[in-house]
Amino acid sequence: MAGLARKEAVAGLDELLVAGLLSERDGLVAFRHVLAAQAVYGGIPLGRRQDLHERASAAMRAVEPVPLGQLAHHLRHAGLLPEWAGVAERAAEQASALGDDAEAVRILEDVLRSAPLEPERRGGLAVRLGWAAAQVLRPPEVVDLLSDALESAARGLQRGQLNFLISMLRERLGGDPAVQRRSLAAAVEDLGERPDLAAWVMAALGRPMDPSVPVAEHARWLDRALETVPAIGDPVAEVFVLGKVAMSLSCIGDPRWAALTVDIQRRTGDRPRHRQEVNAYRSISENAYCAGHFEIADQLLAAATLGAAEDDEPLARCRLVGLLLAYGWGRWEGLDLEVAELLEEYGGRPFDRITAETVAACLALARGDLDTARRDLPDVVRRTITLGGYELLPLSVTALLRLTGEPGGARAALEVWNTKGLWPPAVRVLPALTAAMAATGGHDEAAALVARLSVTLDGLDAPLAAAALPHARALLSGDAREFAAAADAYDRLGAPYEAAQAREQAAEVLFAAQDPDADASLRAAHVTYLELGARWDLDRAAQTARRYGVAVKARHPGGPSGYGPALSPRELQVAELAAAGLTNREIGKELFLSPKTVEKHLSAALRKLGLRSRAALGGSGALNGGSAP
Repeated sequence: MAGLARKEAVAGLDELLVAGLLSERDGLVAFRHVLAAQAVYGGIPLGRRQDLHERASAAMRAVEPVPLGQLAHHLRHAGLLPEWAGVAERAAEQASALGDDAEAVRILEDVLRSAPLEPERRGGLAVRLGWAAAQVLRPPEVVDLLSDALESAARGLQRGQLNFLISMLRERLGGDPAVQRRSLAAAVEDLGERPDLAAWVMAALGRPMDPSVPVAEHARWLDRALETVPAIGDPVAEVFVLGKVAMSLSCIGDPRWAALTVDIQRRTGDRPRHRQEVNAYRSISENAYCAGHFEIADQLLAAATLGAAEDDEPLARCRLVGLLLAYGWGRWEGLDLEVAELLEEYGGRPFDRITAETVAACLALARGDLDTARRDLPDVVRRTITLGGYELLPLSVTALLRLTGEPGGARAALEVWNTKGLWPPAVRVLPALTAAMAATGGHDEAAALVARLSVTLDGLDAPLAAAALPHARALLSGDAREFAAAADAYDRLGAPYEAAQAREQAAEVLFAAQDPDADASLRAAHVTYLELGARWDLDRAAQTARRYGVAVKARHPGGPSGYGPALSPRELQVAELAAAGLTNREIGKELFLSPKTVEKHLSAALRKLGLRSRAALGGSGALNGGSAP
């Protein structure tokens, strides 16, 4: 490529090797340091460099198969930009086909920012960039490139896709929901020739994300999406859209979500395999949890996690939903660690990251880290509203109300829930809101709210209402039987933390009435707080116990659950699965944990059992009873 005769080339290499600029490695010659390579490259005049790159590109074309990435690199630096754009496009296609969407994004972004392109071709490449960027865990800031292409796009499929992708990326990057909605609305009519995309956009417009849009408008879009599904013709795309519709219906209490979920399970044989099928299962699972359908949410997420297999992006999103389920079910052991990992992984995606931030802030309160809770909860509430995460919002608002006792902290959320008709998930906040209102002179206002929501939720699919409404009424009336009914309802849902709160409040009422059942109610709450590691609540319950002379188990100094040398429940689960031959990744999928979290639990279990390797777990009898020998 340098145009030298072989003798001259060999002499030159020998001289550079002796000088130490180059070194020999496994029969090949290379620069000793990267900085040396950069210095030499920078010292070559531009024209000579371009000529060398052109010669290199010719050499690349002679290789089979052609290394498209290297060829594109040399064409670009040779100044052959039109040729570079064509080869780069092929290289991006190849990267996407191999599952490397991040590399496809890098290549396409480079072309769109640097190559001279006709409007039609620019629009086509921008569409490809948008689809690739939507698949990566941390999408780059490329909305400007799609917007530039949109300005010259004619009506039709390309323009429809650009509007849709702009909305999708803005959502991932934490953009204004109202702006996202305008892009979606602009996309619908241009997607007529692609019913799969048109139905997807309709389902997105049916999602309650813009605070100013009433629930009736969302419902109309969801109905339009369902009407469009039969025209799609692709079974996987149909399942995907049905999942999006079911997800939104579950949060407005429309019972059709359950029938759609059953239909999805039938179509997929209860085993999602394609990325879009995994998305459908995961999406329904998340909103089903928010609406109080904990058991079906757990089943759907387990199937989604299994279907995600080795696909990192869908698997990470399943783990995000797993945080919510673990928090709701009271599976808090190791949850702080999993939250921290996902906060780091989703650093560039505010809309998804807010799930981990919500669980982190709620755990901080329950763990007794009040400084962190005071700092984070107001910010999480504000940003969840800004991002349009209204289904998730009740968790952080409830925690904030319990922390501050100030009902004003829920005002903005109440306005959104009223407009959007999202009381099936939002009724979760009612007990904490009722207590705050009553404590600040708003007893009658709280009673009116409880009465109104009892009517509003009647006839809707809202399982949380069966627990939250009697809980709120008990806080107003001081009726211990209502508290007990609420606790039992929380138990049936699978919400031990809320059940313990209701039992603790029942005990206070019973103690005041000198009822002998008070001791048992307080002990039950105390035991749950101890098992969860809810130190804030545990200390409060312990103070009540001391005040009334009730004997309760003390918190172990080495940790809230007091496992000592015995394996914790999570350590035992992990050790048993490891003993059965599962890898850390397989255990993580089973328990909705990252491999890193699994490794920490396994290491703790081996240390307690006095074992040096996971192989020693099998057949040793070491796991009997979960105690160290």
